[in-house]
Amino acid sequence: MRVDPSVSWGDIAMTTGLVFSGILAFASVSEGVSLNAASIKVVDRDVQQLAAEHRQRLSEEKADREQMRQEMREDLRAISEKLDLLMQQRANDE
Repeated sequence: MRVDPSVSWGDIAMTTGLVFSGILAFASVSEGVSLNAASIKVVDRDVQQLAAEHRQRLSEEKADREQMRQEMREDLRAISEKLDLLMQQRANDE
């Protein structure tokens, strides 16, 4: 094998080492990117699940509040009717 006289075997060895190191570094970075992508997918799925649970809880709380309001309205209506009845009885007694 003939090599240009201005290029030494040391230069060839160093270049080969740098290329090999670059390939290893690229493989390591690719693996890191792949792991990050998998982590992002897991986090995204968890965030979507938490958001769905949160919407469900909000919906349940809203339904509970509406039910409590309805019960309070009925209680107030019953109290109002009893007060009206008591006022009529007092007016009749006098």
